[in-house]
Amino acid sequence: MKTIGAVIALLTLSGLGNGQAITGEVTNYPTPTTNPDVVSRLPHFFAEGGLNVNGSGFQTFAGNTGAGIEMEESHFIVNAEGFYDFMRKTNDNDQVPNEKGRVRTADGEVFYKFHPGSSWFFGGGAGWTETSLTTYMKSAWNPRIGGGHDFVSELNSWRLQVLYLRDQNEVVRYPSLVQFTPGPGQLASSYTCSLCGNNVQGVEASVWYPSPSSPHRLLMHWVVTPVWFHASVTDPYNVDLTQSQKSQHDISGSYYVDLIYRF
Repeated sequence: MKTIGAVIALLTLSGLGNGQAITGEVTNYPTPTTNPDVVSRLPHFFAEGGLNVNGSGFQTFAGNTGAGIEMEESHFIVNAEGFYDFMRKTNDNDQVPNEKGRVRTADGEVFYKFHPGSSWFFGGGAGWTETSLTTYMKSAWNPRIGGGHDFVSELNSWRLQVLYLRDQNEVVRYPSLVQFTPGPGQLASSYTCSLCGNNVQGVEASVWYPSPSSPHRLLMHWVVTPVWFHASVTDPYNVDLTQSQKSQHDISGSYYVDLIYRF
């Protein structure tokens, strides 16, 4: 009797095991497109290029190109990129023609997800911008902070990201000697001015379609960057002139749409 009972128990367990195997074969697991956490943890290189629509005295339309590296994993999003904008200033308040112009940028951010598979992420990073024109070259660092969200459905996905940024340590370089009112850190004649900035700050809102968390190689990327600032300081120790320039506030921005290819 014990032998018969043991055989029956083994057959019962075998039937349950087969039932579980069959159930596992028909389960519909999420695909990488519908689950933002199911992505390769290896870094991916990418190339990007498209069209700019510009304000702040720059030419209205210009092209851009860039390349970088990005990584998506269960708790972190990491990206870094170098960018080149083919644009020059057409209205810089000095009435001096700017036949040549370009803007170079480099930036990197790290974002944290509070739990694996989370659609929300928060973090920040830093960027560097250099504007080179016929009459001067201006560079600045811009720390940035913010976050975003992945919107995912069974049919598609897209990502929204919003960052606050602000220029810091602005430095202006001139092709020839410029006369200044002398003061601490500023010579009477110099090729550079470390206090000649316009305190640019703004918001960078980006949309990717599909989301970078998906396995797609081709993505569209839209970026809108409204900024606010005061008129550029041109002689920082000329008190009256500097106060006048800092009282002149303006709002502008830029928009671009790019195509991204991930290798």
